[in-house]
Amino acid sequence: MSGFWRDVWITARHELRDALRSKRALVMLVLYLGGALIATNFFIEFLKRIEDTLMSSLGAGGMDSVGKVAQRITDTDLRRKMLQRITDNKELGLHLAGKSPLALYYWFFSFSWAPILMAIIASTRVSDEVAIGASRFVLYRTSLQAWVIGKYLGQAMLLVPALLCSAAGAWIIGWFRLDTFEAGPAARDLLMYSGLVWFYVMAYLGMAVGASTLTRSSVLATVYALLGVMLTSTINGLALFFSNRDRISEAGKGFWQSLRLLVPQGHRSDLLWGDFAHVIPAMFALLVLSLFYLLPGIWRMSRRDT
Repeated sequence: MSGFWRDVWITARHELRDALRSKRALVMLVLYLGGALIATNFFIEFLKRIEDTLMSSLGAGGMDSVGKVAQRITDTDLRRKMLQRITDNKELGLHLAGKSPLALYYWFFSFSWAPILMAIIASTRVSDEVAIGASRFVLYRTSLQAWVIGKYLGQAMLLVPALLCSAAGAWIIGWFRLDTFEAGPAARDLLMYSGLVWFYVMAYLGMAVGASTLTRSSVLATVYALLGVMLTSTINGLALFFSNRDRISEAGKGFWQSLRLLVPQGHRSDLLWGDFAHVIPAMFALLVLSLFYLLPGIWRMSRRDT
């Protein structure tokens, strides 16, 4: 192992030990697990209200169980047609129709809150140590690049148990509250989706750590990271809007479609496919995007006094 990668690994291990010692790892687990528990419980409550309303409109009264009406609906072609309409892709909708509804909901809310949590948690990891002067002692023994990348790798490793705990929390709520819960298929789908969400959030981890290299202020670093999350969502929304407009030329549509490749949302739907032809390129693209967001910050930090 070369000296650079040895220093990266040492920094990553130190980041893990520091997270455990300072209880930061515990806070991260609680945030991801708590978010999953609350969101899943909300989903089941919402599902129960829909079922009660539907049964009341049919004159059958309320239901004590949760999920039976929804299961009957999902066993029909209605679920497949709904997913095809949401994804705007018949083949993808057909593929998703065979997945656990709870796992699909986990997939949906993980894309919404996991990047935001990552932006808040990881955006202070470099700026905090620069602000108090601790980075000067570390950088006597290693390079700036190895130090920042090691912190980035340490945060990536912390993300794994956090996502696994969130998936386990969603499964536990489903097991306790859904009468038609299929434990085995749901566990399989939740485990798979938690792994795919890790690749998706990695792009935002690179953005958060990159933002942390831009300033000594932890508050500003967090603001920069959150603005980055908002900016990628805005770019994706504009690209989807203009690429589907009839008045836009083919060249213009191609430009907007290409622009989506520079934001994580542009690779999100590819992760939903079950075949390697879609998933592997999407994983690789998200890791490249993560470095694309991270490396300019390292370069700029190397140009100023730390």
